[in-house]
Amino acid sequence: MDDLGSSEELAFTPEQVESMLYQVITQVIGQSVYDDAKVAQWVDEINDRCMEMLVELTKPFKYTVTTFIMQRKGAGLHSSHSCFWDMATDNIAQANWPNDKHRDQHNNRMYVVVTVFAAAMTK
Repeated sequence: MDDLGSSEELAFTPEQVESMLYQVITQVIGQSVYDDAKVAQWVDEINDRCMEMLVELTKPFKYTVTTFIMQRKGAGLHSSHSCFWDMATDNIAQANWPNDKHRDQHNNRMYVVVTVFAAAMTK
């Protein structure tokens, strides 16, 4: 039982991480109006805060955080990710903001997508 409990505690949980990502995006972007001059700063701040929160989880993973912010002007956006990893241990979490749950609470002037790749550290 101890092994099971400890393995669950050490697992990467996308739902938990996605909740954290939305929290960070909301703190950084809030009700801001899209401003091209601020986008680089927002991206850096989101990436830094997300990485800090991930490290605080103290789980045995290497993380990659990517963020993009796009002005909402009706243009389409297509993105794809591809990884070669261990399906049993590695995982991904992504927050698309605003999503349906958050759309009424936040501005609709921009899209923010934050993706976290988690690769388990093995010995």
